[in-house]
Amino acid sequence: MKKLEKIAGINLLIMLGYAMVVFALSGKDSHAGLVFSILYGLILAIHTFTLIVIAFVRVAGEKNTDAWAWLLSALIMLVIGFSSCYGGVFLL
Repeated sequence: MKKLEKIAGINLLIMLGYAMVVFALSGKDSHAGLVFSILYGLILAIHTFTLIVIAFVRVAGEKNTDAWAWLLSALIMLVIGFSSCYGGVFLL
């Protein structure tokens, strides 16, 4: 459980970082919500896909002890990330 907390915590901080960057880059024009949702959703999908690939590499390798932590971290990124993506549209 300790590995899950560490992996998920680091990934949540990474997600917060690029969410703030995308929020700042989306601007304040009439299409800011659309720009935010597309950019943030794309980066979030890449991040989640990377976590799933890391989990499968951990299963295939000799260190498969934390593969479930990487998969659960990917699930956490999906749930929190896409809900914040949807909520971010209404902030802009």
